[in-house]
Amino acid sequence: MHIIKLLRSNYDGDEYLIEHEGVYKRSKHLSREVYGSSIDKITERINAISKARSKFLYPDYVGLDVNPPVFHFPYHEESDVNNSILEAIRI
Repeated sequence: MHIIKLLRSNYDGDEYLIEHEGVYKRSKHLSREVYGSSIDKITERINAISKARSKFLYPDYVGLDVNPPVFHFPYHEESDVNNSILEAIRI
């Protein structure tokens, strides 16, 4: 795995563009505030999402044995979301 660049930082952690075995992926590194001291919360969430895979973006890789926990998702050259525009739209 090779980190190419930081894509974004937000309340739940940092997201990087990585190259893994010749394929670009998004790597999400959760912050401690998201999962606290319990990895079980993450496991429960992943199990719930896996039951509705067609409606959620499901990770290609889940690393719960590392600190911070890491998730790898497909990368399709998505554009960054401009959070300031989303905040302005909020009613």
